[in-house]
Amino acid sequence: RKKRMSSLLTLLESYQNIINDRIDNYLPIQSKLPPVIHDAMRYSALNGGKRIRPILMLETCRMLTGEYYQAIPSAIAIELAHCFTLVHDDLPSIDNDDLRRGKATNHKIYGEAMALLAGDALVIEAFRIISQHQKPLDITPKVILELSNSLSSNGVIGGQVADILAEREALAHDIASLEFIHTNKTARLIQAAITIGAIIANASYDDLTKLSKAGLYLGLAFQIKDDILDIEGNVADLGKNIGRDQELGKLTYPKLIGIDESKKKLDKLRIKAFKQIEDYQNAENLKLIFNFLINRNH
Repeated sequence: RKKRMSSLLTLLESYQNIINDRIDNYLPIQSKLPPVIHDAMRYSALNGGKRIRPILMLETCRMLTGEYYQAIPSAIAIELAHCFTLVHDDLPSIDNDDLRRGKATNHKIYGEAMALLAGDALVIEAFRIISQHQKPLDITPKVILELSNSLSSNGVIGGQVADILAEREALAHDIASLEFIHTNKTARLIQAAITIGAIIANASYDDLTKLSKAGLYLGLAFQIKDDILDIEGNVADLGKNIGRDQELGKLTYPKLIGIDESKKKLDKLRIKAFKQIEDYQNAENLKLIFNFLINRNH
């Protein structure tokens, strides 16, 4: 078990180094006018995130083709898109958080207006990188379609809207509402990461279907784990404040069905996610990453 953990950490670190290096290369340099926006973009994009979504994309591509280099531009794009959602989520008008990844949130450093614009700039940069750097060119529209669908009002943004409505009790506090929020706000972007990795690997329709389902189940499990950690985790491990879900009146599984039932639901989703990838010959690393995400303490 120790050996597997050590090989997982080595794998994650090697991917993280590649991703951090490429983000640094792709983003405009700080000194470019107007420097404050580029500084704010870099602050949130290069602040030590786990890089889960780009790692899932790169590893899916590697599992199917034996290498992952061709997926790097889209992997960077999905991470920048994810950073955009975090910067905007933390704003006073939404979750009003002052801690992210163990550091002050963007608006605490640069002010609300600049944080808003930095988030906008990061998501625009994501699509520029795909358009300019993703090869082969015939798959670029498919990648853009997958990413834009996952972020749209039918994806992350729609999930965020439902999340806000639930806080205000303008949305029923039931399982259907909760599944809509979890699916769209969190699972869709994780699903897109795995699906885009498969698209770039030129996967068959059957593989795309299986891997897309795996991404959905993993994304739902990931969010339930997040909800549990908000109650059972600690600030030092998480790098963000805990107890915020209850404070904000958020709709979560622990709130609706309790911690024990939430853990059972998490386990069912874990089994469903693993079932989709069990037949792939080179899935060992992907399974390690899935396990890490579902069993993490941060």
